[in-house]
Amino acid sequence: INEYGKFGVMVNRLKKFGTTADQYQIDLNPKITEKMYANLSIAHAKKSQVNFPTTQYRIEGYLAESHGIDLSIGHGGRIYKNFSGEKLYYYTASAGVYFGNYFAWVRPTHHTPQSLNFYEGGITRYFSDTHNYLRLSINSGKLPDIGDLPPLDALIVAQQEYGANLSGQFSMLKCLYLRWGMGYAKLIYPNNLHRYIGDVSLGLLLRF
Repeated sequence: INEYGKFGVMVNRLKKFGTTADQYQIDLNPKITEKMYANLSIAHAKKSQVNFPTTQYRIEGYLAESHGIDLSIGHGGRIYKNFSGEKLYYYTASAGVYFGNYFAWVRPTHHTPQSLNFYEGGITRYFSDTHNYLRLSINSGKLPDIGDLPPLDALIVAQQEYGANLSGQFSMLKCLYLRWGMGYAKLIYPNNLHRYIGDVSLGLLLRF
């Protein structure tokens, strides 16, 4: 993290269907001007695994308008060379507003090639600075999926009836932060298969 933006690398590990796989990710968040910045992300996983897309990317540009309004527009994709070369893409935009120590936003996302729409909204409460916060988001809509149900290379549509996530980040020392999150969602897959998903995350963030 410096005056030019935020930059980082991650290793994501997922165990599913009795197998464990790693995904390697690079995140670039360059600051273009005082009111413009971007988010660029690319991730790669081995073609032989079945837990992650072989290639995954995201590009989004942000504009901080006057009166505390933030706008963005973005595009991303998932390429599954491990599943018949299937390609999934999305197009998204967001609008948010700051008021006092809060930031509220809405984000619609359009997925292709199935022409599916997903919607998210939320609110963030900031404390001593923007690195100490509590965030709540809710979401609903339709999502394309692959590699989640046998046969693994079949492209399916999941209806997410509802989902909610609560997360936060708080400083422990001058440059060490505790980051946590929890979420819950109900999805309906083909053949009226219902799935309830819960997740919990806990980690440490070191800022220089």
